[in-house]
Amino acid sequence: MPAGYAFRVAQVDPPRALLLRQAPPEHPWNGVWSFHVVPAGEGRCPLLARSRTETAPRLGPRIATRVGEPVTLVMTRRMLHGIKQRSERRAAAG
Repeated sequence: MPAGYAFRVAQVDPPRALLLRQAPPEHPWNGVWSFHVVPAGEGRCPLLARSRTETAPRLGPRIATRVGEPVTLVMTRRMLHGIKQRSERRAAAG
């Protein structure tokens, strides 16, 4: 994809949720990636990330989906950890 790989914003529910979407024909996969802020008491609000991808009918994208699952897991975990560090640093500063 010459312009890079991006998800379309499908739904925003500030400050609770963000839903990103990818679907054919722009993308080979049909899937969603969502982020949810869940109130959990004073000063706590976990950020949850969920993703779901429909299994592709063709063999190539189906194999790529399975190979990419661990990569997506590691990437998402690192991203959430970075967001947590920045938000905690910001809260401590002021």
